[in-house]
Formats: sequence, structure tokens, C-alpha cells
Amino acid sequence: MRRIALLTVAAALVITACNGETETFSSDPKEDLVAAITSNATANPDRPFDDEDAACIIKEIVDDFGVEGLAELGVTTENPDLQGGRVFATPDAGRRVVDAGMACIDMAEAFNAFLPTGVTLLDDTVECVVDRFRTDTFRDLFAGLVVEGADPADIMEMAGAQLPIGSLFVSCLSTDEILRLGDILN
Repeated sequence: MRRIALLTVAAALVITACNGETETFSSDPKEDLVAAITSNATANPDRPFDDEDAACIIKEIVDDFGVEGLAELGVTTENPDLQGGRVFATPDAGRRVVDAGMACIDMAEAFNAFLPTGVTLLDDTVECVVDRFRTDTFRDLFAGLVVEGADPADIMEMAGAQLPIGSLFVSCLSTDEILRLGDILN
């Protein structure tokens, strides 16, 4: 009796395996889009972020814009290029991208990496600068750079950023750091 039951189960498995039908599993469109955009972004050797930061930023962007919202902007699993879509086309969209980036990037580490070789700032100074960068004023300035397709470091040359940057330096830097301001800016 045991043999008959075993043969019956084996026959059922063979018939199921040979009937040509494959079982399909529905996937999550959001996860598929995140994976497609991440794959596209990490294939670019000139990307400004490491894989972990890029993956986090992309997830934040997809969470914020949504699958349908990104599709309206020209970004789909078939066309996962954020730069090629219109995601960075408006100040509002640029601001949302900046917010996603700031949620994922270690801003203190990024700021320290921006400093010229040999220039260091006090931890309190870096914390103050990072806190100022997170304000609406700087988020909007960075969003303008995103829309232009410029590098975040280009903020130093933006005419509209000169006053906020000056204020940031005066309020965050120590007296010694202010005296070395020329080294910091060069």
C-alpha cells in the first residue's frame, strides 16, 4: 500500500512538471522599479554615491514619487534612467530628490570629503554646517543645482548662495577656522 501511495505522488509530480504550465508569481511593481533604477544607477562608474547610498536614495525617490508618479515623469522598469526622465526637471521635483538624498547620505562625511586635503574643521563646526545645509534655504539651493544637472559642490559658485554660505561660515566656524577661511575655500 505504501508503494502505491508513493507511486501516485511521484506520478502526480511528474505530470504536473511535464504539463508545460509554469507557475507565475506576481511581483511588486515598486520593488521591480527600485531594482531597475538601482541596477541602472550602479552601472554608471561616475556616480557620485556609493552603492549603499545610491540604493537608499533610489528607494526614497520611489517611495516619494510612487511608481505611477515616476511613470508620468518617464521613468519605468523599461526606462529606469532617472536622468533621462523628467524627475529632475522642476524645482519641486529637485527638492524632493534632495530630501531623499539628505535622508540617506551621511552629510558630515560628505562635507568632510568636500574639504581640501589637509583642511580639517572641528566636529562642532561640521555639525553646525550640516544642520544649516538641512535648512529649507540650502535644500532649495541644492534643488536648483539638481534641476540644472550641476554638481552639489557648485553651490560655492552660485550667486544666490553667496549670502547664505557667508552667514553659514560666520555662524558655524570658530575664530581660528575663520582665519583659515581662504584655505577652506580653495
